[in-house]
Amino acid sequence: MFHGKSVAIYGDPDTVLGITSLVLEMGMIPKYVITGTPGDAFTGKAQELFDRYEVTGCKAKAFSDLFELHQWIKNERVDLLIGGSYGKQIAKAEDIPLVRAGFPVLDRYVHSYMPLVGYRGAMRLVELILNALMDRKDRDCADEDLELVM
Repeated sequence: MFHGKSVAIYGDPDTVLGITSLVLEMGMIPKYVITGTPGDAFTGKAQELFDRYEVTGCKAKAFSDLFELHQWIKNERVDLLIGGSYGKQIAKAEDIPLVRAGFPVLDRYVHSYMPLVGYRGAMRLVELILNALMDRKDRDCADEDLELVM
């Protein structure tokens, strides 16, 4: 379900780098990795992750914004968005599933009570990613291919 899926990740630099590492470990491709925070340290650390997992064609940029991310996605789509609530306009406009992670998540209840740190947080994030991908697969498949039992 995860292998080879492309993802765009945006938000706080520490959160983005942690999620980037997680998706790389799951075999996903973090095609676009951005933060609004200025500084070269972010892009250097992101490139280290890309090099460690030997992925190519990924872009990391600090001091970026969602407008630029949207333009990149219009040119080359991704399978999934991961970030705060502000990306939901991109998700809706481009018909891409959104996993809300990081800060801020303003449009979902009790999200702040469900941490994404530690072992349980990582398991929760994996569950959110998997459910978003499975919901998309179920939505797009033919009626005869819709499975109710896994």
